[in-house]
Amino acid sequence: MWKAPGPAVSVRVFRERLVGGVPKRTVVSHMAKATRGRIAHDLIKSGAAPRTPEELLKAVAGLGHTVELNGANLDVILHD
Repeated sequence: MWKAPGPAVSVRVFRERLVGGVPKRTVVSHMAKATRGRIAHDLIKSGAAPRTPEELLKAVAGLGHTVELNGANLDVILHD
């Protein structure tokens, strides 16, 4: 099995909706793979080469995605 070199993160995808004026997040399973692919495409196209989770966060956010770093997870937030 291949092991990612250095610090690695898992990319999780959430949808955020306002419910009664309060933001609620749910896990996205159906379009998660497509969202990860879009982010990978955007990173490759931009020429970004992040080497740490923090650099990845900055690069993905700089490409217009809403993201948060939560430990070893990069959370992508989709808004309606």
